[in-house]
Amino acid sequence: YDLCLNVAELAEADRVLQPLGDRTLIGISVGTKIDTKDWEDVRWIPLLSALARRYPDYGLVMIGSADEAARCERLGSSWAGRVVNLCGRLNVRISGAVLQRCAIFVGHDSGPMHLAAAGGTRCVSIFSSCDLPGKWFPCGEGHRVLYKSVPCQGCRLATCTERRKICIRSISVDSVLEAIADVLSSSELPSHE
Repeated sequence: YDLCLNVAELAEADRVLQPLGDRTLIGISVGTKIDTKDWEDVRWIPLLSALARRYPDYGLVMIGSADEAARCERLGSSWAGRVVNLCGRLNVRISGAVLQRCAIFVGHDSGPMHLAAAGGTRCVSIFSSCDLPGKWFPCGEGHRVLYKSVPCQGCRLATCTERRKICIRSISVDSVLEAIADVLSSSELPSHE
């Protein structure tokens, strides 16, 4: 895919990323419009803490909508290094340019995940089983999808009270960390001009 980003959009992405210097970037989006797709802060916090210890020279870029900014501010405090919270500050095209600058994207089944994949950024995607496997997986090569098959998969529920989101809650922090390490070590980091 080609997002057909123009020079001004790429320059704006570089401008908003300036606080991170020339670090390798990890893009994160913790937002989702559907509760069953939310991996929840109880897992995001230890993941970000562990990533910060494992990749201390990396910068963290948080992408999402304005209503996710406060949550990202809280979660970003789990990162020991440099963080830029861009939630609600960018339009879709500039968000795409920012995500294209990242070595990896980590997040839920969401718009930012699809935008990152469309821009050629490898994704570690944390999926609920409310949809059948493969339906919304990121397009392209080099992605890692974490999806747990459960008897109720494909339920299409927006809120799961009976089984308490067993599908997404069963995806461990360690399995996400392992997937991130695999993607980052699988090949040379992408170079974006």
